[in-house]
Amino acid sequence: MFDVETASEALDRLIERRAGERSAANAAADEWRTSERRHAARVREEHREAWVEYFARLASSLRKSADMYDKRAESLRDRKEAT
Repeated sequence: MFDVETASEALDRLIERRAGERSAANAAADEWRTSERRHAARVREEHREAWVEYFARLASSLRKSADMYDKRAESLRDRKEAT
């Protein structure tokens, strides 16, 4: 036969154990979410820096091209004036 007191104590222990397990699982999930957020922020920053570098190189290249075309245009103007 089951004793009500013994069954109640067993249920209390089970409930406490499960609550502890759930609490530990929640803590682990919170740590994982925090870690994911930090990782995502780091990746976003790396991507932002890569885009900044890309556009800086692009701007430099376009400035060089613009200078070259300005020199060509000036050369053509000088030829016309020489004739």
